[in-house]
Amino acid sequence: MSMLEAIAIAADAIGADGKGRDGLVGYMKTLAREQPKLFASLLAYAVSQEQIDTVERRRAEADQFGNVTPSQVEWLMSELYTAKAQLKAKEEEKDD
Repeated sequence: MSMLEAIAIAADAIGADGKGRDGLVGYMKTLAREQPKLFASLLAYAVSQEQIDTVERRRAEADQFGNVTPSQVEWLMSELYTAKAQLKAKEEEKDD
């Protein structure tokens, strides 16, 4: 069990009233009310960590496709737009 998991489990058990009422959410509400500076710091950390996780996830997704250069992306986009325009033209021919 990680330290973060242990903290979440303990906070969940304490809850809003020390007896587990409303679980982790209750604990966080009490923390926000009684220690707003600490809660704000925790919130800032959570948001920044979420942003870091998002960047890392996107980087990992990009790695699945190898190192793609901006010019390759531009070429692919132009090919997609060309194909889309050709498809639209064919559909319009069918309608006529």
